[in-house]
Amino acid sequence: MRNHPLLFIGLFGFALSAAAALPVPDADDGAINLPPGFRALIVADNLVVGKKTGNTPERLRGLAVAPNGDIYAKLVRG
Repeated sequence: MRNHPLLFIGLFGFALSAAAALPVPDADDGAINLPPGFRALIVADNLVVGKKTGNTPERLRGLAVAPNGDIYAKLVRG
């Protein structure tokens, strides 16, 4: 079940890439400050909150975006 968040992110990315129009950025740009001309959109939230494997919590280590828009997440234990 460790790959469950990755599957969710991949499917969500596929759904976004299959849409004809670009997604609309969040009104507050995901609550972060960005330089002029940049916009942000939250595509997934709380992926590993409260998730543990044994006694070790999992953390999000990194994200990668494929050329087709799929988003991949790497989790790390410890």
